[in-house]
Amino acid sequence: MNGPQHIIIGVCSAIAANHFTRVLPYSPLPLAFVPISPLPMALISGAALVGALLPDIDHNNSTIRVKTGTARGKGPLGVFGWIGGILAAALGGHRAFTHTGLCFALLAWAVLHWTPLGFQAYALAFLVGYASHIVADMLTEGGVPLLWPLSSKRIGLWR
Repeated sequence: MNGPQHIIIGVCSAIAANHFTRVLPYSPLPLAFVPISPLPMALISGAALVGALLPDIDHNNSTIRVKTGTARGKGPLGVFGWIGGILAAALGGHRAFTHTGLCFALLAWAVLHWTPLGFQAYALAFLVGYASHIVADMLTEGGVPLLWPLSSKRIGLWR
């Protein structure tokens, strides 16, 4: 999948999760899925967007690396792209550690542990975006090593 597809899936997943969990307050209007203020929904969408793109930080041509200018040879920080290459190699390459349940669990623990009170909704949106990326990649050929380090077998939902 490409970056825009991950963004759409991640943001829609976070908005749907917010609708069902009612983390943000809602309007008393008959269409009860409309939040009282658009700013919290925009922040939830932004957090989910970052979460949905983050697992591909181990890929040089990923949207997150290109947009932040850290892709090799692209953008103002492109000359430092070799750092990203070292990071990607340390993480096992594309669709390796960043696409595992262990990585998600460690990230979830860190994010929820260090998120200040009042910001948990945005942390959860970030995590929903991250999880949506992994699930979306499970729908593509090749799957993801979800159970690593217990098993290096790639799990796909269509196989």
